Amino acid sequence: MSMRKQIVLTLLCIVTAHVFGSSIDYRGNQSVDYIRTLTRGGSLDAADIVIYNPAGTAMMEDGFHINFGNQFIFKNYSMELDATGTEYVSDVPTLILPNLFGVYKRNNWAGFVGAGITAGGGTVEYEDGIAYTAASGYTDCVLEATSIYYGVILGGSYAVNDMFSFSLAGRYITSEKDIFLEGDVGFGVMDLLEVSQSATGFGAIIGLDIRPMDALNIGIKYETETALEYENDTTTDNVGGYTDESTFDYNLPALLSVGVAFDMTQELKINAGLVYYFIEMAEGDAYEDYDNGFDLSTGVEYRLIEPLVLSVGYMYSKMGSNSDTISDFDMSLDSHNIAAGVKYDINENIDAILAYNYSTYPDLSNSYATYDKTTHLVAAGVNLKF
Repeated sequence: MSMRKQIVLTLLCIVTAHVFGSSIDYRGNQSVDYIRTLTRGGSLDAADIVIYNPAGTAMMEDGFHINFGNQFIFKNYSMELDATGTEYVSDVPTLILPNLFGVYKRNNWAGFVGAGITAGGGTVEYEDGIAYTAASGYTDCVLEATSIYYGVILGGSYAVNDMFSFSLAGRYITSEKDIFLEGDVGFGVMDLLEVSQSATGFGAIIGLDIRPMDALNIGIKYETETALEYENDTTTDNVGGYTDESTFDYNLPALLSVGVAFDMTQELKINAGLVYYFIEMAEGDAYEDYDNGFDLSTGVEYRLIEPLVLSVGYMYSKMGSNSDTISDFDMSLDSHNIAAGVKYDINENIDAILAYNYSTYPDLSNSYATYDKTTHLVAAGVNLKF
């Protein structure tokens, strides 16, 4: 693939993939409670299940439930040019990554709303260029890119009986991406590319919750593919392919989620989850060589004393990437994720949450470079009910 085509199709992936494990263009870390356990698909205890187990909202206690939080992500992306051993690094943190979910439950019905960063939510800055520009003869390069997907979800759920409930919701996504690239092409440093890209799309989310016994709950969710046709707003294009107002497709893949929560005792809860991403079916040339991906996770919560819950979690993310997909412009690497956190019940209506996650990504190489990433994520939030 030529440098021009790589930039046109997949430069956005350098930001969206990856500030956390999950699909190549989707963030699993939508709430602080998720970060402390890494699996929320079977949960019923807080309003963030709007995005993880929406059908479970009909099984919650009657009343209003609110979940709010923010995440701070410290990341190190690096690529090493095999021919010279030169390393190119971006370590710009993401300090604002909020979420807000709300549920109103009454009798068998619940209505819910949510807002957050569905994908992206980060910035990269390579002040010394990237491996591909060096391998292609470009010098004195600087690359800056930002990508963010804002998502709003609105829906409702209904409990048929004490065992089954279902939900239906719609989600609106607006995505914005900015790319700036400068470099010396042989006659001085110049702006090679400055472009903003934007797209909007709608998708549906269908949920089913099954509670065969008080101690066991199973949540199932399917999200449809969200069509996103990006339009370029180009200031400078000396690499070619970014014609002003031209468009390209880069859809958000469909996914299927299954989560299980089991109360072994009053103090000890075990969680497990599987999220499967239908990447091969998604519309967009950037997905051409990808396989489908998945997240497999487990978490443990233990109430140490009445107001204090400790939690740990582990997740393995298989991205569907390989040596044919990996590049400076698409660092979608498989990952191992480890989490820990605390939830403190300030009173019967307010919970405070702190969480930490560490993600490591096994190295992957292509024909000219080797890629590596690590991320540290700290998050804080509250659960309210009244």
